[in-house]
Amino acid sequence: MSLFYVIDGYNLMHKVLELEGLSLQQARENLLELIKVNNLCGKNKVTVVFDGRLDVVAPPHQTNFIVLFSEGESADSLIIRLVSKMDNPKSIKVVTDDKAIITRVRNLNAKHVSTAGFLKKMKTKRSKANYKKNHLDEEELDSITEEFKKKWTGNK
Repeated sequence: MSLFYVIDGYNLMHKVLELEGLSLQQARENLLELIKVNNLCGKNKVTVVFDGRLDVVAPPHQTNFIVLFSEGESADSLIIRLVSKMDNPKSIKVVTDDKAIITRVRNLNAKHVSTAGFLKKMKTKRSKANYKKNHLDEEELDSITEEFKKKWTGNK
């Protein structure tokens, strides 16, 4: 069973330190890219919901995500409406810290993921990548040790 992520776009965006100080358009684009590049939703379906009108604020994006703008209603009510129309709410994960949304989606039997919990995946993936990038494997360490032994002992 694949999952379906519904992401409260601005709620998540305002929790990502790397996006601070960017224009709204650039921050939205970078958020979508961050989710994609870090594979935060795996191969699951993703819908990112922002407040606003598509013709004014839609970022160009190169993802498989559905990006919705609430146009005439709040992003909160659009998220709740999306979840309520799904056939299997137990397969839905809503990423937000908005307490009203959390209460409503839980009442609809969907799951909630905090923005910190969602972003933690990114930090974990980055840490593993940095660890691999900055640490040598056992074979490399043995090779270096042998090289130093030769230099210290004068053996070639």
